[in-house]
Amino acid sequence: MDSLNYTEKSNWISSQIAADLPLFTILTETDFFKIRPEILSVKTNDSITTIRTKFFLKNGDVHSIYVSLAKKIHANDTIYFLPYFDDYTSRFSKKTIGSIRYFFNPTEYSIDSAEANQMLVFNKKTAKLFKTKEIEFDYYIFKNTEERLTAEGYEFHYLTKKLLNHSAHADLNNNAIIVGKHTSTYPHEVIHLYTAQYYPQVHTWFDEGLAEYLGNDGKKLQKNRDIIKKFLEDSTINTRDILKLEDNLAKQGTSLKYDLGSLIVEKIQERDPESGLYDILRNGSDDKSFYKLVESKLHIKQENLMDSLLIWIK
Repeated sequence: MDSLNYTEKSNWISSQIAADLPLFTILTETDFFKIRPEILSVKTNDSITTIRTKFFLKNGDVHSIYVSLAKKIHANDTIYFLPYFDDYTSRFSKKTIGSIRYFFNPTEYSIDSAEANQMLVFNKKTAKLFKTKEIEFDYYIFKNTEERLTAEGYEFHYLTKKLLNHSAHADLNNNAIIVGKHTSTYPHEVIHLYTAQYYPQVHTWFDEGLAEYLGNDGKKLQKNRDIIKKFLEDSTINTRDILKLEDNLAKQGTSLKYDLGSLIVEKIQERDPESGLYDILRNGSDDKSFYKLVESKLHIKQENLMDSLLIWIK
């Protein structure tokens, strides 16, 4: 192999390694160079080679088994990689509705016109709220999260059981929303597309908080907040830094970052409806900036935020 290139779309051309989001994520999560991945099999069929690779966590446990596709271009003797996702979805139907390009398996699903219209309205509303241009994006629909993970090239993933409760994510490198359920609308992930493109400096807690808050039209998700409240009351907490709390709520379909983040966003919006949103978006990605904004908007210091959250969440 003279060189390795990664492709972004379904033609065999070179691009950035980050275009293959699952593989890029694996390399980041596994500290790639500490434990060498193990190639399980290499099979070639009709000039396309399928490579199954086992990746490891830092402690030596298996992180995932990932499937890659490769092809050799004889003109320059270079090996090109195609994300497995592109091959899996190559047989999907495509339907463009306004600014959204839907991709789906027509034998299992048809686009819901009412939901698609809701998504269009939300996209326009978000662009207006964020004072930006309206984003055009791809929207991939799978029947469930297991199929979504398979399409993304995961033959195995150590977090599979937890990820089953996370039915969608935004592919920020390719401006796409990937959904593991039969639905034509998923507002939460739209927010991530906008923050990534126009406000990349937003703190991750504010990013998830905004997506949860705006994606649900400002409505409280009481079921999730009850889960969070019980977790905070029952846990032995050794820190007053909410950003350092160990979050084990994925199996229950929520997270501290989502719901405490949305609660903080809600309170800031109530206190400062004129500029609260924009201050959140422009604030900064580091933890010090996060707490500084909370204190300036809500007049609550870091060491007292936990107590305030428990009061608000009731």
